[in-house]
Order: sequence, then C-alpha cells, then structure tokens
Amino acid sequence: MVTKSKHDILVACEKPGFQTTQVIAKSTFSGTTFGNILAGGIIGVAVDAASGANNEYPESVNVVLTPLNPAPAPAQPAPAAKTSATPTS
Repeated sequence: MVTKSKHDILVACEKPGFQTTQVIAKSTFSGTTFGNILAGGIIGVAVDAASGANNEYPESVNVVLTPLNPAPAPAQPAPAAKTSATPTS
C-alpha cells in the first residue's frame, strides 16, 4: 500500500534479463476534499492539504520492460535465383 502524499512517486521495476525501467506516478487532487469542506471546515481542508490526504495516485501503473539482449530480427529470405528459360519446340 502506498501512503497518500502531495508528491509524485517514482516507480522502478526490475527483472533479470531486462533493463530497469522507471515511471512517475502523479499525485492528483481528490474530489472528496469538497465534502471535507462541509464536514470539517477550512481547518480540516488545511490539515489534509498539508498531509497530502486529499491527494491520490492512479490505481495501476503500466511499465514496459525492454530485454537486455533483444531477439535478432528475422532473417530476410534469399532472393530468388534468376533462371533463363529456353523455349523448346
């Protein structure tokens, strides 16, 4: 579980045979803060803003891992041999 914060977080993924990849998960403002204004007033909003409690991160982050030694490109087929046909009678 990731604790809420007003700061973005760096997500690093490692797997043997692949390059380490890093992505940033952005902290975004949560719409529930408006309900907090009604329930807790300005002081509640100020406390949540300072602690980052009114922010949230995406539920999931997609990371594409790149192999360290990518598979070689498929070999190109050899060009067809040229033949000359001699008409027969």
